[in-house]
Amino acid sequence: MAEASPKALVVDDEPVVRRCVMWALANEGFECEPATDGCAALHKLNEDNFDLVVIDLRMPNKHGYALTMDLMAMQSSSPPMIV
Repeated sequence: MAEASPKALVVDDEPVVRRCVMWALANEGFECEPATDGCAALHKLNEDNFDLVVIDLRMPNKHGYALTMDLMAMQSSSPPMIV
């Protein structure tokens, strides 16, 4: 049975940056999901498990610092790596 690809959530409000980061991660074997801000990211994090979360610090609605604090407060047996 083949091992599943690691999953990454890329959170950035700039479409070009989001696509570039997702492209680079996909080339390293990651299955990537996009999110446009911290609120959208939290929704996706509640729906699925991710191995890696790449977060922009300056975004509308919920900035990267607040999202990082929310992620660190979540109770999880295997928390994602936050970049």
